[in-house]
Amino acid sequence: MGVELLLMDQKSSVIHAFIPANRLSIYEAALKAGAVYVIQKFLVLDNKKSYRVTSHKFLIQFTMKTTMVEAD
Repeated sequence: MGVELLLMDQKSSVIHAFIPANRLSIYEAALKAGAVYVIQKFLVLDNKKSYRVTSHKFLIQFTMKTTMVEAD
């Protein structure tokens, strides 16, 4: 298991994101609802066909190289 997220950009576009369980400890403490982050080095995958939380064509998956820093 992992954590499912909805990410929104400055244009209010929403995309599904997923943090796998084996990477959750890296990001969990820093996640705050409503906070703004700069996220880099992630995978972009086709959105799931059976479980879609957005209509977006793609989803973001965090990797071991993903960085997430709260924006100023």
